[in-house]
Amino acid sequence: MKAQSTIRVKEWFRDKLATEARKYHILLNGEYDTVGEVQMLNHETLRVEAVLGETEKAFRVVLDGETTFGNPHTYTAWIPKSVIIEA
Repeated sequence: MKAQSTIRVKEWFRDKLATEARKYHILLNGEYDTVGEVQMLNHETLRVEAVLGETEKAFRVVLDGETTFGNPHTYTAWIPKSVIIEA
């Protein structure tokens, strides 16, 4: 996994991370899909700021996000390799 990139994860896992981050007033950033003229959040993507470490089963990453007030912020999490969707 590269730092400063976007990864695809299973939707249920992204929703779980987003729920945890919201407890700290952080909204996670992802990619947007354009459908017609409407941009919709893709619920399978996460923006990775940095990779802190890797084990046999997971990555420790810093995710790009922002506070509920719009200020840039990051969120650190473990992402299991089993939930990453290969491109």
